[in-house]
Amino acid sequence: MQEPDPAATRATPPAPRKSPATSRGMWIAYGASAVALVVALAAVLFAGNPPSGATTNSGATVNSAVSGLHASAAVTSMLELSPLSASGQTMPEFRLTDQRGNPMSLAEFRGRAVVLTFNDDQCQDLCTLLAESVVAADHDLGTHQNKIAFVSINANSYYPQVSAVKAWTDSHGLAQTANWYFGTGTVKQLSDASNAYEVPVTRDAKTKTIEHGAEVFYIDPQGREVGIGGFGNTSANTEIYGHDMAELAMSLLPQSRRFAVGGTSGPPPQVSGGLGSSPVPMTVPALMTSGSVSTAADPKHYTVLNFWSSSCTACVAELPGFQSVHTMYGNAVDFLGIDVADDAILGRKLATRTGIDYPVGNDSAGTVSGSFQVAELPFTVILDPNGKVVIRHPGLFTADQLIYVLEDLEPSLQKLDTLGG
Repeated sequence: MQEPDPAATRATPPAPRKSPATSRGMWIAYGASAVALVVALAAVLFAGNPPSGATTNSGATVNSAVSGLHASAAVTSMLELSPLSASGQTMPEFRLTDQRGNPMSLAEFRGRAVVLTFNDDQCQDLCTLLAESVVAADHDLGTHQNKIAFVSINANSYYPQVSAVKAWTDSHGLAQTANWYFGTGTVKQLSDASNAYEVPVTRDAKTKTIEHGAEVFYIDPQGREVGIGGFGNTSANTEIYGHDMAELAMSLLPQSRRFAVGGTSGPPPQVSGGLGSSPVPMTVPALMTSGSVSTAADPKHYTVLNFWSSSCTACVAELPGFQSVHTMYGNAVDFLGIDVADDAILGRKLATRTGIDYPVGNDSAGTVSGSFQVAELPFTVILDPNGKVVIRHPGLFTADQLIYVLEDLEPSLQKLDTLGG
């Protein structure tokens, strides 16, 4: 069957929402309706009998056929894959310069699977999670990182310097990542690239900020477009998103070159605390007051659960940002801190020093952290008003990242945003 033309089948991304803080670069995140559409389209991925190959998280086999990806519904949803939008055609060439000062073109990646994105080299919020996802993906790829290329094209023509993409790369933990390539060029080259890939970019000359599309292109070793995903709220679950991204990229390679990807995807929904689950509320002693606190979701608001410890350096750095976001949103978002490993006295000292005034629970027995399968600190879980886990984020969550995710989940919060500056 002939592959559909991308111009005719590619879903039109929603118009960029105006950032409440125009100094921050923005990804256009696909909304819940787009995710629902992706899940509905997932049945297309199972058409026919996929040949033997790498296995997905659900055990379904995957292959590198241009006629369609074969992935589990969970991977399809996590990566926001749109199976009907892939053209199967050779992707447009570009000639740019990467963060190392070396020439960069699509042709040089022949023989490798390519995960291609467009990125803002001034972005400090949600798109910075792309870096965390690449790091997570490479961790799971292990010694086979050289088979996959993570390629990003600078969408910010106000900052086209090689030094700018290098600074972004270095500051987001990718300096030593050999298979990360962040390309930039002249204003015309960057504009030509975004136009060729049909990625919308809007520019504000007054503030020198941009908003851009969140497409993630999966390209096979022959340079053909096999699938298009999205980089939105699901990507805040970086450990899971990175694993699934690595697994899908590996599946694009010929059968003889594939290897099992390490790590695991998210736990199935029936597991308490897993992504998509609705965990049973638990109570623990309150850290700062008498009585107890509960992990129950607020039926009117999103609830942020932040797991930390005073012995965790990243936690100490993260807490003031969480407090500032809590102050900004007031009662529009519920916050609950969970001190997982401290003597109560140490926990109270840190909470007092960082100015936390939202409820904090003492989970020194590890009951709640165990239920939510918290394997590292800091760790953030966000529950929707129905009590379902919509975000699991291991590691540091900056205030900008948290703001972006919450405002994408609940757009009405944008009117309260005073921290963008």
